[in-house]
Amino acid sequence: MYFFLSNLSFIDICYSSAVAPKMLAGFFQELKTISFLGCAAQFFFFVGMGLTECFLLSAMAYDRYVAISRPLLYTAIMSQGLCTRMVVGAYIGGFLSSLIQASSVFRLHFCGPNLINHFFCDLPPILALSCSDTFPSQLVNFLVVVTVGGTSFLILLLSYSYIGAAVLKIRSGEGRRKAFNTCASHLMVVTLLFGTALFMYLRPSSHYALGRDKVVSVFYSLVIPMLNPLIYSLRNKEIKDALWKVLEKKKEGNKMDTYFSTWSSWKHKRDREHDFMELKNNSRVKEFIFLGLTQNQDLSWVFFLFLLLAYVTTLLGNLLIVVTVTCESCLHIPMYFLLRNLSVADICFSSITVPKVLVDLLSHRRTISFNGCFTQMFFFHLVGAVDVFSLSVMAFDRYTAISKPLHYVTIMSRGCCTALIAASWVGGFVHSIVQISLLLPLPFCGPNVLDTFYCDVPQVLNLACTDTFALELLMISNNGLVTTLWFFFLLVSYTVILMMLRSQAGEGRRKAVSTCTAHVTVVTLHFVPCIYVYARPFTALPSDKAISVTFTVISPLLNPLIYTLRNQEMKSAMSRLKRRLVLSVMD
Repeated sequence: MYFFLSNLSFIDICYSSAVAPKMLAGFFQELKTISFLGCAAQFFFFVGMGLTECFLLSAMAYDRYVAISRPLLYTAIMSQGLCTRMVVGAYIGGFLSSLIQASSVFRLHFCGPNLINHFFCDLPPILALSCSDTFPSQLVNFLVVVTVGGTSFLILLLSYSYIGAAVLKIRSGEGRRKAFNTCASHLMVVTLLFGTALFMYLRPSSHYALGRDKVVSVFYSLVIPMLNPLIYSLRNKEIKDALWKVLEKKKEGNKMDTYFSTWSSWKHKRDREHDFMELKNNSRVKEFIFLGLTQNQDLSWVFFLFLLLAYVTTLLGNLLIVVTVTCESCLHIPMYFLLRNLSVADICFSSITVPKVLVDLLSHRRTISFNGCFTQMFFFHLVGAVDVFSLSVMAFDRYTAISKPLHYVTIMSRGCCTALIAASWVGGFVHSIVQISLLLPLPFCGPNVLDTFYCDVPQVLNLACTDTFALELLMISNNGLVTTLWFFFLLVSYTVILMMLRSQAGEGRRKAVSTCTAHVTVVTLHFVPCIYVYARPFTALPSDKAISVTFTVISPLLNPLIYTLRNQEMKSAMSRLKRRLVLSVMD
């Protein structure tokens, strides 16, 4: 707990120092200026420290949950190694998110004016000075805040709900009072930070009021870091007692003895943890066994034929889209360029799981090696995340085409589309590598039976020989909550798009509605099963296999059918391509 608290204090020092010194110097200067690079650096470090604090508060909530619900195992679970990894992960997540935001903001054009109506470089006043379209930057900001801030806030609420239930079970009145006192301090800090930050950054630019926002900015950039040490010290008897002990010590030797004693005990504890992990690694399972879709041999043949037909149809349908978009010059526009990328992702997505399932349906022993299982999980979540990001990019493409038709070709240039697709694959890689990095260190000493037909996070996590509550919470937030929020965001986006179409009329309106309806159908088919699987506790339910078949096999199969049967341009292009192929064969 105090290891996290020391890091929170360090972050608060850096967080305030990113703003306060420059602001204080400005009081004694007539001309309050900052260079462009200085402004970018201030924004980067301010946002990075703020987002790191969000992650760290989530880690502290988990620490309190373990301390209250599992007091006897607290030291073993919250080891020095785990605490260090959680803190490092908080810094990486915070500054990576800050880098994404800073890149999206400072790549804009700033051709004048250059007067910032604020006391530091914050997002709303900077965007107000841009000479270019700020919608992409606002979209990136919204997604980062929802993903990091919203998810962290939901994790905290969920954690403290569990903590509250655990505290009520404590029989000792003194223990219950102490637990509530500690948690009340944490909740106060969480409410102050998240309340003001979400108010500032989850609003449309039209609702920015820079005069009022300055007061709010002072509160969350200066007042909250000042209140944190007061809240944690005045409400914490252990901190106050330790502070008095430090003040009363006069001999330097006592300090050195204490230091070396603490260092020796920590080293001894670390060595014991290392020996324990070595024992676990030596007994790690070598393979996993699938129970598969069914144990009945007759049903296995039925499933084999069905999945084989679905897989072949998926490959042919998506390959047809890729070939048609590539060969037909009339389809060389951003929408079909993005659709081709989605088809490639769907082919990869199906090929990660279905071939292995088809082989297993005809085998008596359905196994996969440990490395093979984690490789399958890595590529499954990589391509699945690419699908999610690609659908989001396609929603942005439709918004641009309908809201700014005259600037559509300029905004959605070939370079922009390529960059968006590359960002989708990079985002998928980061999402997947984070999950695998969290799962790989876990000990898997048995059992090794997976009640499914492919390796996925919920089933594999349940086989770990250690407490996985923290990881389950992280996985639910990384997969389930983010997917739910993303789905909600896409539905809102398409609602806005359809409302814009009310002002149009005729053939253009019908065509746009048809295209958007196809997109919404694909989004719903993809997101709803994912939300069902990942946005709940990882306990097995009878319907899990059917839902898994839906989003691993059925969705990639339906995507080409939806985009071709509902799209007149695509059908016409396919007909022209067919005629060209027939003529070339006849010649």
